[in-house]
Parts: sequence; structure tokens; C-alpha cells
Amino acid sequence: MRRSFGSPESDPWHLIRITHRRTSGERALAEGHTGWSHLRMGKVDYRDEGNPMAEIAPKLQAALALHQRGDLDAAERSYRNILRDAPGHPDAQHLLGLVLHARGRTDEALTSIDQAIERHDNPTYWANRGAVCLETQRLDEAATAFEKVAQARPEDIANLERLAAVLIHQQRWNDAIPTARAIRDARPENPEAHVTLGNLLFMAQQPWEAETSFRAALKINPHHANAWYNLGNVLVKDGRVDEALDAFRQAATLQPGHAKANANTALMLLQRNAPHEALPFARRANEHASGDANNLFILANTLHRLEQAEEAIALFRQVLGQQPRHPGALQNLANLLRELGRFDGAETVYRELLSIDPDSAIGHWGLGETLERKGNLAEAESELRRAVELEPLDARFRAALTLALASTCDWRQRDEVDQVIADTRSTFLGGQPMVMTPSMASKLPFTGRDRLAIAQRFSRDLTASLPPNYRPLADERIRTSGPRRRIGYLSHDFRDHATSHLMGSVFGCHDKDHFEVFAYSMGPDDGSEFRRRIAEDGEHFVDVAALTPQAIAERIASDGIDILVDLMGYAANHRAGVLALRPAPVQVNYLGFPGSMGADFIDYLIADPIIAPSTRSEDYQESLVLLPHCYQPTDHRFALPEAPSRSTEGLPEKDFVYCCFNTGWKIEPDVFGCWMSILRQVPESVLWLLPKWEACEPHLRREAEAAGIDASRLVFAPVRSRYEHLARHRLADLFLDTFFCTAHTTANDAMLAGVPLLTLLGESFQERVAASVVTAAGLPELVVDDKETYVERAVVLATTERERLRELRSRLDTLRSSAPLFDTPQMVHYLEAAFRQMWSRFERGQAPAMMHVSDTAD
Repeated sequence: MRRSFGSPESDPWHLIRITHRRTSGERALAEGHTGWSHLRMGKVDYRDEGNPMAEIAPKLQAALALHQRGDLDAAERSYRNILRDAPGHPDAQHLLGLVLHARGRTDEALTSIDQAIERHDNPTYWANRGAVCLETQRLDEAATAFEKVAQARPEDIANLERLAAVLIHQQRWNDAIPTARAIRDARPENPEAHVTLGNLLFMAQQPWEAETSFRAALKINPHHANAWYNLGNVLVKDGRVDEALDAFRQAATLQPGHAKANANTALMLLQRNAPHEALPFARRANEHASGDANNLFILANTLHRLEQAEEAIALFRQVLGQQPRHPGALQNLANLLRELGRFDGAETVYRELLSIDPDSAIGHWGLGETLERKGNLAEAESELRRAVELEPLDARFRAALTLALASTCDWRQRDEVDQVIADTRSTFLGGQPMVMTPSMASKLPFTGRDRLAIAQRFSRDLTASLPPNYRPLADERIRTSGPRRRIGYLSHDFRDHATSHLMGSVFGCHDKDHFEVFAYSMGPDDGSEFRRRIAEDGEHFVDVAALTPQAIAERIASDGIDILVDLMGYAANHRAGVLALRPAPVQVNYLGFPGSMGADFIDYLIADPIIAPSTRSEDYQESLVLLPHCYQPTDHRFALPEAPSRSTEGLPEKDFVYCCFNTGWKIEPDVFGCWMSILRQVPESVLWLLPKWEACEPHLRREAEAAGIDASRLVFAPVRSRYEHLARHRLADLFLDTFFCTAHTTANDAMLAGVPLLTLLGESFQERVAASVVTAAGLPELVVDDKETYVERAVVLATTERERLRELRSRLDTLRSSAPLFDTPQMVHYLEAAFRQMWSRFERGQAPAMMHVSDTAD
């Protein structure tokens, strides 16, 4: 609702406008009416000493008859004949003016009427002079004329309406208010009079009096849609948004074709994070003001929030077809394309936005985030810095810049990390809008409790957007019978991705006599071997990439899934909204996200006793399911390729090679300082790194030099295919792990390749994964409790205990056929035991609870 919505607007109420019922004078003004039938002929009542009425009256009545029949030529001749016989006769002069106006000779008409007024200051003459000026857009003169009539005939309500219409058109709100009050006082039972007065008071910045007028109209007619609509405007201005929403909704209900009432209802519901409720109002606004760019924009934002991406994109493009410089449409279209991973398209639209508004902080932020995902980190950093310069107090932009700098190992502003953490804590403690997603939080050294609070806030925002009084889809699912439980695995990453690297053998190891396995793929088909194997090994492979979260959830429910295993959590490209709809009676968080999802719609989190000891259960909202040994599967069918030579990888043939293949953001000053201490104590050694981004290299070399280490002792590995990467692992002697987020899949890779890994056991989930992997591989002595031991162990294994290191490597090679980490069939057996326990509790009507799966589980 994101937003865009998911993005800031300078005037979120740009569609809220005052409306009023137009009087006949206004309609003439708006429609360019040039007829004269509504002009007053007046009463012929002139007496003059030299021209007795008896002589003039018959001629004047005859001329007037011609005038009324529409014989304007004859009428004009007759009036002129009368004026020749009785110069200055005011009635004849006045009526001649009306004929001239009807014939399109307005200047002559006004001159004639003015001559009549000079002889006789008659309010009827002023009324018709005003009407002529009104129809010819001479508004100042029209106002003066109608004011003259009002002075002479204050009881003439039609004249007051015309005067009010002119003053409103001139936006002379304060001048029009007395006139509107007079109309209201003359017609106290007419709701329109109260509405018009209320509109004027509102426009004159008198909202409280305006509210009184609108409520008076509603007391007379509770079904007056415009009164409700305009009352909503007043309430918005007064900050009473709940009452305003009720008023707009009432107006839209009473008058379904009221486009603006529907539009404003949709806008307010979007701001309340209720896109499902907003959608019917947004669609009606668009139907009843077809093609209106603002209504298209509201509908596009609503669909965006509901993840109906393709329709939203089409509507944003329709808006831009009408208004190519519409900043909101450019911004939200770019955001949506970025969220979908269409980074080239997103970059193009962000640049277009910035060409229109170079000082758009949101534009620079979005472009920076896009460029970072494309790997252009240098320009990404520049764009994010510009966003911070433009809005230095916006914690979102500072957080994004901090993470970008962390990704490139640029620590020159590392103290900003502490500020970002403090900002985040203040937001979830103070109930302010979140600046940090759970995925972002995993890249910074938050505590486990912090990460849980962030995840809980994120999940609350997610569930708040569900339809009101929605019923979990699992309640309507097709109940299955028979001996087999239906297990669904949900992921965006059934492709060449870390998740599939770990899960590759799992699907084929399930007991198909007792479990029917479904794999729901929300991501692209990359044609990789990893996707092909999962599709072949799973009993049902369902591509749902093109579906909305609602449609995915409905498909899962219709398949009768008993236990849905989410392999994403809040990782990139997650679709947690699917799980929020509760398509399965039991829902599980597993593998893809290193921590709690903090969500009421997730029942269990699968971990193990090392990663999530029962003493740390307060870090998790889900009930923990602790598998024996390690929660992480391994592709046990993987055949290790032949290792290349060190020279082909740019490594010294004889020096000791430490390595760390963790991504750049996991490398922070604390662990790097330990590494430099190790290199200092082991002179004939190098550190082999794969931080993912080339931009990391100059920063890490600079930090090494600052620590007194020759920067050439850092060797940077190029990105290779998974098989080539695993093959070159064996060139390393010892893998040095990172601290606040340890190796996960990279730890598994190291164990598969036979490279011992030294890790520090931390406090939270993501600080303990490598410890679990290493222990399950049979090398528990490489798990240490403090940084001093970490440094000492790394040094002695490269110097005085080289034989011990060789023994560790030999043990690792031997255990590849027997250690728990590599026994995928047994690990899947433990998973199935957990599934049985989960389902047993559900069938007995018991709430989820912590489970310890025994290593002897059936």
C-alpha cells in the first residue's frame, strides 16, 4: 500500500473538491446560454408630462407583442419608432436593449439599458443588465447589477441566487456568504441552501460553520449525497478521518454514480491499509468518470496494493498516456516494476520521474535501490546519498544508504548503523510507520528480540490489509481422505538459487505412501537443472508465478493442502500475503528466512537445538519444531567436481589460504579486524573473498592497508557457476565465518566441498546457523564461543596445528557418507515426523506447541 500508494504525496486530497448545485444563472454561465426568454420584460409603467401614457402605451404594448413572438426585426423598429416619438422613454430603451442582446449586439444592448437606467433606476433594468453581463462573461458588471437589485428587492431569491453564482464563479467566497445566508434564511427548509452556504464557508476557511450548515442540510434530508460528501471534506480538514471516511462512504452509497465520493472513499481506505475494501469504490469512481486520470491513478494504486500487478501497470500507463508528467504515476509505476524485479523498466521510469522533478527524494531513493539490485553499486550509492541530502530526516533513506554502504563494505559512515538501529526501535516502540523490513533488518546487527518486533509489526501491517471479516480459506478447503497427508512447499526460488541448492534432494526423498507433495512455484522458470529436478521429483509442480496472492491461496486451498511449508519467509520476492489468507490449516516457516515471521498466520518454525535453543524461545512467535542435528537439508546426490589449480584462481601455491565466501554485507569491521589480526600473525597467508560486488574490493583493500596488512594479500574471486564455485572451494585451507550473520548455504557448500569452517556461536538464529551445519558435519570443535578463541584457533590451525587441520579435512571427507548433515533421506524422515506431530495436534484441536523431534522418530 508499500504503497503508493507505498510512496509519499504532497497533496493526498487532490481529488477532494467542494461541489454545489448550480442555479440557472450558473448554468447559463457554464454552458454559454445566449437566449433571452429568462430575461425580465418588466412592467410597462412609465408616465411623463410631455408624453401621456395614453399615447405611448398602445405602441409599446404592440412592440412588446412582436418582441414576445420572436419577431425581433419588427420589435426593434417599433421600439426605435417609440423612442423617436418619446426620446429617452425608459421602458422602450430597456426593451430595445433586450432585443439588441438577443440579436447578438451586446455592446449596443448595454448602452441602451444604461440609458434606461439613467432615466429610471428600476431594479428590473438592473436585473436584465446583470443577466446580459452574466451571459457574456462580464462578471464584475453582472455582480454590480445583481447587488443593485438585491438592495431594491431583498426578497427576490432568484436574483440572490444569480448574485451568489457570479460571486462563486469569481471565487469571492467571503462576498458571497451574506448572499447565501439570505437565501438560506429565506428557504430554511431547502437543503440546497444550506449546502451552498456550507460550501462557501468551507472555501472561506470557516470549516466549523461549514460543518453546521452541512449537518443542517442532512437534518432536513439525511439522504443528500452532496451534503455527506462535502461534510467529509470538512472532517478531513479537521483531522477527523474516521468520521470523514464514514461521510464519504455514505455519499457513495446514496449516490453510487458520485465519482468523487467513491474516489475519496477509496483513498481513505487505502490510507487505512484496507485495499480490499477500497477496490469496489475505486472501480466505481473510474466507471462513473471514465478516463479521468486521477480516478485511474487511484484504481491503479489499489490494484498495486492488492498485488494485481499487470492490471495496475496498464492503468498507470493509461494515466501517463493522458498526463505524461504525472509524478505519482511515474513514481508508483517505477516502484511496482522494481518490486517485480523488472529493473531495466524501473530504472527508465525513475529517470523519467527525475527529469521532471530532479529534487524528488523518493525518485532518487527508488533509482538507488534499483541500481543496487542491478549491481551498479557506485551509482546506487550516489542516488541514495542524494535522497538523504534532500530529506535528511527521513529514516527510510538513511537506512537504505546504510545498507548500500554495508553491501559494498564501505564503513566510513559505520556509526550511522547505530542511528538506524535506534530509529527503527523508536518506530516500532512508538507505533510510527516502519522504516525497516524484516529482510533489511537481517543485514544489520539487531538483536533477536529486535528482529521479532520488526517482523511482528510487518505482519500486523500485512494482515491489516485483508478484507474485513475475511474467513480463512482453509475453512473452505476440500478435505482430503485416505492415508496420505498433503504437503505444499511454497517458494519463489525453485531455480538456480540457494534454496534449491539445499532442497534439491528433499522432494524425491519423501515417503509417497504417506505424503503427497506439491511444489508451488511463484518465481520465473530459469530453465535450470535445479528447477527441473524439483519439478520431476515432486508429485505435483504447480507454476503460480502469474497469479495474485488471492488466486495462489485459493489454488492451495482447492488442492486440499494440509500443511503448507513456506520456504520464503520475508526474503526477497516473498508473497507472505498468500499465507495471511490461511489457505492451509497448518502453516510452517522453514529455511528461507533466518528468524521468526512474527505472524499469527504461521504456526511453526522448523529449526534445531543449536540454532534455536529452547532458552531463546522468546525470540520467536511461532512454536519451535526442533529437528535432531541440523535443520538444513543437503543435496546428497551432488557429485563434487574436480578442483582447478590455485594458479588459475590467482592464489599462491604454497601460502595458507583462508577464505570467506559470504556476501559483502555480512562482512563488518569487527570480523574484518579479527581477520587482519589473523593475517598479521600468519605472514605467509592470504584471505580469499567473494563479496559478490566488485565495489567491495577497493573498500576492503583500503581497510586492510589501514590495518597494516598489504592489500595484495586479499584475493577476490570472480563469480562462477555453482559447480565451478564448489570445485574451487578445495583450494582453500580454512573457511573463516562472519559474526552477526553467519554462513548458511555457504556453510553447507564448504562442508560439501570438504573445507573446514571456523565459526563463532552467537545469540540469534542467523548468528548460529553455521554452528549447526558444522556440528552436523562432524566438526563441533570448530565452533567457538568468543572472538579471542576464534582468532587463536584460526592462527594455530595455520601454524602449529597444521596436522590437526589435515585431520579435520580428512574426517570431513570421510563423514560425507555418514554424518547427519549429508543424510538427506534421514533428514526428510525427521521432517515427516514433525509433519505427523503437527497434524496430530491439529486433528485433536490442540494449539501449536514446541516439538522436539527425536532422532529415533518413526
